[in-house]
Amino acid sequence: MVTIWPMTGYLNNPENVKELEDYAEKALDTCNAREGTKYVVEKILKVNGSGCRDFHFYITLTVKTSDGEKLYFQAKAVRSLEGSLYFPVVRPRAKGDKDIW
Repeated sequence: MVTIWPMTGYLNNPENVKELEDYAEKALDTCNAREGTKYVVEKILKVNGSGCRDFHFYITLTVKTSDGEKLYFQAKAVRSLEGSLYFPVVRPRAKGDKDIW
């Protein structure tokens, strides 16, 4: 069982926001390469976390398309104990407010 908790207050620190923006940009780079898109991070909206050995960030964000359209996205960033970073989930957010991580 995995426990995911809201990281309330985490986005109040500009250094944390910058870190998550970097993670989101790297996650979108993988999505853009795979899908042939040009999404750009607009804003980090929410972050939840989980983990013990590796730390998992569940990021909800807005992105801009090459046409200037705003979309909602979700990305899961996993930072290992050794410092490596990978993104097992990068996707448009499902419709509806109950689907935000």
